[in-house]
Amino acid sequence: MEKEKKYELAYLHVACGSGIKPAATVAIKVRGKEISVANNGAGPIDAAFKAVALITETKSHLTHLHINSINGGTDALGEATVFLEEGCYAVAGHGADLDIVTASVMAYLNALNQIEEFKKSKD
Repeated sequence: MEKEKKYELAYLHVACGSGIKPAATVAIKVRGKEISVANNGAGPIDAAFKAVALITETKSHLTHLHINSINGGTDALGEATVFLEEGCYAVAGHGADLDIVTASVMAYLNALNQIEEFKKSKD
């Protein structure tokens, strides 16, 4: 039986390119309630992560982001691993998608959900 996730990605839209400021609109279901935020960043992943942080109100610190291609070709599946620290917790979240920004956000949410599980089990 799969554990209930506090955070689930509902929607992600990013805009980036030459001559425009990277922006992301992210919608996350927080315990079933959808919350949407838009934010800018240094790049599309930064913009998306900042939007996620606003929605989740996380106190975690991103220590590392690793992006890798699972297979070859222009339609390669991208895998992202996010390492977060919050207080005494250190976790690695994983996500995979054809889009590396989506994979990165999925990995970030996976890590945040792990931290929430640790906090819940501590209570």
